[in-house]
Amino acid sequence: MHSRFCTFVCVICVGAPGCSEILGDIATCCTARPRCFTPSDASAMGTQNGSHPLHVLISGTTGWIGGELAKALLSSRCRVTGLNRRACQIDGLAPVQADISKPDFALEGVDRPDVAVHLAGALGWCSLEQAVDANLAGTRRFVQAALDRGCRRIIVASSVACIGTSAPSHPPRKLPLAADHPYEGGPWPYAFSKYAAEGLIDLFAADEKYSEVDFIVVRIGATVTDPPEILHLDGVVDGKQQSWKVLPATCTPSPYTAANPEKFPEAALCSVALSDQVSCLLAAVRAPRCPGVRKLACVAPKLYAQDTVPELMASWYGKEAASRIDMSHYAVPGRERDPIYDLDAGRRAIGWEPKVDLLAGHAGIKPSSPDTVTATAARPPASPSPGLPLAATAAVHVTIVKRVEPAEQPAWLAMANEMVAATWREEGCEVYSFVRSTTAADTFCIVERWASQAHLDAHFLTPHFVRLVPAMDALSQTVELHVSADAMAVQRPPRTTKILVLYDSSTACTAQMAALVAEGARQLDHVEVRLRVVPGPENHWDDATKAVRTRDVLATFADVYWADGVAAGSPTNLGCVSWRMKKFWDDLSQAGYWPKLDGRVGCSFSSVGGSGGGSELVCMAMNSIMMNFGFSCFGVTDYVSFKTTLHYGAQVAKAPRDPLDQMACRRLGRRLAEFAAFYLSHRAEAHPLLASKAHDFAQWGGAAIPARGADPDELLRLNTARFTGPLYLPELSPAGMAALPQTAAPVSLAKDSASALAIDKPASPKKVALVYTAMCDYVHGSTAAAATYVSLLLASRGYEPIVSDDASQLELPTAPAFDLIVLVNNSGQIFDPAREALTRHLEQGRPVLGLHACLASFLDGRDASGATPLGATCTLIQDVFGAHFVNHPPPQKGRVVLQRAAGAKNPWGGPESLGAIPDTYEAYDEFFNFRLDPAAFGHAGDVTVLATLDEASYEGGTMGALHPIVWCREWGANAARVFYCGLGHFGSDYSSGGIAQHTASFIRAGMDYVLGKAL
Repeated sequence: MHSRFCTFVCVICVGAPGCSEILGDIATCCTARPRCFTPSDASAMGTQNGSHPLHVLISGTTGWIGGELAKALLSSRCRVTGLNRRACQIDGLAPVQADISKPDFALEGVDRPDVAVHLAGALGWCSLEQAVDANLAGTRRFVQAALDRGCRRIIVASSVACIGTSAPSHPPRKLPLAADHPYEGGPWPYAFSKYAAEGLIDLFAADEKYSEVDFIVVRIGATVTDPPEILHLDGVVDGKQQSWKVLPATCTPSPYTAANPEKFPEAALCSVALSDQVSCLLAAVRAPRCPGVRKLACVAPKLYAQDTVPELMASWYGKEAASRIDMSHYAVPGRERDPIYDLDAGRRAIGWEPKVDLLAGHAGIKPSSPDTVTATAARPPASPSPGLPLAATAAVHVTIVKRVEPAEQPAWLAMANEMVAATWREEGCEVYSFVRSTTAADTFCIVERWASQAHLDAHFLTPHFVRLVPAMDALSQTVELHVSADAMAVQRPPRTTKILVLYDSSTACTAQMAALVAEGARQLDHVEVRLRVVPGPENHWDDATKAVRTRDVLATFADVYWADGVAAGSPTNLGCVSWRMKKFWDDLSQAGYWPKLDGRVGCSFSSVGGSGGGSELVCMAMNSIMMNFGFSCFGVTDYVSFKTTLHYGAQVAKAPRDPLDQMACRRLGRRLAEFAAFYLSHRAEAHPLLASKAHDFAQWGGAAIPARGADPDELLRLNTARFTGPLYLPELSPAGMAALPQTAAPVSLAKDSASALAIDKPASPKKVALVYTAMCDYVHGSTAAAATYVSLLLASRGYEPIVSDDASQLELPTAPAFDLIVLVNNSGQIFDPAREALTRHLEQGRPVLGLHACLASFLDGRDASGATPLGATCTLIQDVFGAHFVNHPPPQKGRVVLQRAAGAKNPWGGPESLGAIPDTYEAYDEFFNFRLDPAAFGHAGDVTVLATLDEASYEGGTMGALHPIVWCREWGANAARVFYCGLGHFGSDYSSGGIAQHTASFIRAGMDYVLGKAL
């Protein structure tokens, strides 16, 4: 039992009197295994604003995590002081011996730390007395001592176990857990002490004299070694190393009972790799300053388990108790292996995300990937899944009544408009609107409807919700809030889709086809069909005995105007449509309908005297007529049998007596109804890939073409089946489509007149550079000038530039291997970060050059003025360049200062290589503020700032005396060169002459640097 609890412990044990058997000593853990975190992983944060080394005080450097953190900080040229109960042996560390569990604890001989990191505490199986002495009183003593020394950033290691769940009596209420989830009340001193310590931090932060202090609370998971071998090293007890192999979480044969309880069984789902744990603490050390309290959890990015979360909860707590836990989050496809702690707080608060999927190190288990095609539905199921509460799939209604003072309404409504525009694009959002009371001008009502609780939960995690809702709440008062479910069994039906089947016929062949087309259209529910024959005098060849033209009502122009979709059928007359059909549409045009029928859907069918008689020409001519009226005419990829299809419409030789001909006509009508319902009645479930075509794929597989020997009865059953609801198939989901080839196959070209094969021409000896210009948010007018200037520089240096905004150029598996990547003024979600190729490019030692707004990619909001501080949707830009855009003031004059001394210290160049750029000069530009100072808090590799901004010379700077604006770095083990120039908002900046020539000089120098020359 003890070993189970040990997985959630504070990293270092600081002894209290009489607890030698309970408090472990983790002093030797740092050397028990090879290091998982190397100096190259540390941030280049050794100086504080370039003035003095960053001083970090750490309690518990004799332990596993504390030792690794200290070594990483020391490798980054930080000054580190280690506070421990016993002696600590780490090269470069300034040791201080003291016991935080003692009432007489004092922090002596330590000058003011810039950052204090508290990792010391009692282990998970400690008594209540030990938990209070070490984890609660000890935390108070350490934090108070650091504050008394003038420290303004304090990082406290809590534990994910502080929620205090316990099987079977104290299950969680909802998963995933919020990063600040409260204590559930289980009888566990360790959990209580950790949660109480977090309350102490809140108490400190509420004190006015500490209002400028930045507190960060990190709930640490069960730290284990990085793959391939997953071990937990828990310290030394009675002289023996405590460690064991950690296996993935599994279901128990029976639930835990009062006779056999289990404290925090979720521990097995909260493992985290050592490298991720250390990187999280480093991110907390280097995060931008933000007074107040920030709380986050540190666990692996995916569950270390084969079973699903609902299955595990049912196994541990019993099915009845598990049914009361809201686990709807895991019902959404793609979230099956999401962790049980919400990690979004870490990304928002300190720009950190875990990287290591621990299943990669367990034999026989493969971690999931974005490209994996699973057997689950592509979208949320239409009915509740076994084991999940009804709330997981039922529609959810939210009604909120707000009161907003008149003075606050303009700002509040501006944010409401932005919130609505972003929310409407979310999957599962069915209604989202703000309405105003007609009797109380200060009262508003927010009305929402979501497809499921899982979609609503996903809404709470979106960047626009996280950014806008707290700001809106600060300007308003919540009067009422109701979360509701449908009270009525009946639902409002969808809009009726109106289909017109219009035909001409002389011998009843086309009329019989029309009836079958109408039958196919009626297979879809909520469809009204009109069957009409075009008017006109009789032909002398019409078969009067069949009374063909008296069977159905004569068509009027109003029928066409009434319809959402039209299926027009004509006999084949000399390869053309019949004269009556042509005259009907000619008269329709002259009657004034021609410019008023846009937006409808159309298709065609034709009968012919024999195969090869020109019926496809009639269908294409009929489609051309309807397209002239603004109809959208579609093709059909379906095969109703092995050799029967209707790509351009249904065609039948003579009357449709053959069952296969009848199937083609029905399928045409069904497809017309599906497209009209999807596009004009807004019925997403009616799309062919969720309706008739989906059933073809499910039945026949492959290309959805029936086998040569397919059972005729099965063909007929499939062709006459009515629509009963959408069918979601994995192979038709985005993940399934991503598994298909993404590029065209090589081709062989015939020889041209010069007897040379285009594909056989010698490969260009030039190296290739991608100039990437995708702008999905703000569009810079200077981008064309910047791309042209960069292309000219590349061409003059022997490179072949490829200018593109195609995301496939930077997404795996389609991304080519470029010799250089240049990012120019990019904005928004410029490619899928889950499939990005930039990291692979850099790992191969290949360079990257970034210009101006490229650091404004992957932001969590929009603001055309640039003034609103924005966060990041992923850490890629920060990982590559060491910084990420936050905001900028309006363009204005400011002073640029060249840092020649910094350039001279770097081994790859000297100050003379920057040419004639003066030491200081005045520039008119858009000056960016960044999330991090790349020199003080950058990522792996040496960062050298080449130019800074003098914030005293302009308004709106937020980064202090050394505001970086041009810098370079060597990235990773292969020292890939990275250069960034933040100047260049205007097209005139990309010129070799004039007052803006210095920006162009920086870019030329950066180009030479990334291509291997010294600055």
